[in-house]
Amino acid sequence: MNKSLSLWAIKNGNGKAISFASKMKLLQPYQADVIRNLTEIDVIQFIKVKENAVWASSEAKGHHKLPVTRPEHFSAVGIRIEFDFKFQNVEFVEINSPVKGYGKKMVDAVLSSLPLAWHPTVVFDQSDGFWEKMKAHYSNVEWLEI
Repeated sequence: MNKSLSLWAIKNGNGKAISFASKMKLLQPYQADVIRNLTEIDVIQFIKVKENAVWASSEAKGHHKLPVTRPEHFSAVGIRIEFDFKFQNVEFVEINSPVKGYGKKMVDAVLSSLPLAWHPTVVFDQSDGFWEKMKAHYSNVEWLEI
């Protein structure tokens, strides 16, 4: 791992296990803010960062400790987001929270630092109303519909 990213994780990681893709050279400012915000959520323990994506979860699986973000997982609280830096979009790809309240906390962690020109979008909504509540709560941002 890049030495500067390792130092960043130690300084900003809040004691959480943060790993970076081997090709990572630097964090984008908004990406760094989101990671910092996710480390503030007590149940989040594992964070994996790629150039354009972040996974965060209370549980990890496999040799590489990939955070569990699969919707409807019976116990993992997790989120997977992707960044489109060129078009300034943040995409909610997967989110799961069997514990009430953590879904909103994860969305807050992502959207509380959202730059003004950026737009959130939900890739696949199988939430039974969760995303409609989040869109109403964050009505000050322009949500992209796909």
